[in-house]
Amino acid sequence: MPTVLAILAEGFEEIELVSPIDLLCRVGATVTLAALGKGTHVTGRNGLTIHSDTLLASVREDSFECVFLPGWLSVKPLRVEPRGRGLILRHHQGGGWLAAIWAAPTALRGSFSWRHCAA
Repeated sequence: MPTVLAILAEGFEEIELVSPIDLLCRVGATVTLAALGKGTHVTGRNGLTIHSDTLLASVREDSFECVFLPGWLSVKPLRVEPRGRGLILRHHQGGGWLAAIWAAPTALRGSFSWRHCAA
């Protein structure tokens, strides 16, 4: 089954994380939640706190087929945090799948072309 890395940053939109992760798990995907910051607890824009599986700094980059990014306020940390941005760019350059909801693709504006990504 597919392996998915979901990157969580403070201020994520809860419905944009929880619903896709639930659906992915229901179809048998292995989903790992990785916190972008220094702690494993990440709070969304409406106050829901999610306990991630790991920190992004601990993730082996080559162990996922897809990187998933929820949107909303989490976009700003993705723009400025070099570890997350770098992982996403390397994953894309290696031919890996990227999935991003609502504002999340804007975190990588100017970094690469989305022409090969499905709309």
